[in-house]
Amino acid sequence: MESEQQALEIANSVEYGLAAAIFTENLSSAYRFADQVESGMVHINHGTASAAHMPFGGVKQSGFGAYSIGSSNKEFYTEMKVVYFQY
Repeated sequence: MESEQQALEIANSVEYGLAAAIFTENLSSAYRFADQVESGMVHINHGTASAAHMPFGGVKQSGFGAYSIGSSNKEFYTEMKVVYFQY
């Protein structure tokens, strides 16, 4: 990638948005990515395995209706983003 912005544009150009991940030591880049990436879950310095008690679901053509696990499944009409961070 030539730039952080180019990587984000490529990530957001697809029709799916279940999960995204970034591995970096730059906290500013990590926060920008989490805020701007079009996905239901974001993992920072963390693999894409999700915790059972956290919401699970995507945006765009990903996921199946509302978040399927966790207490958020009743929030059908909201768009939530989960950010996993490990430093």
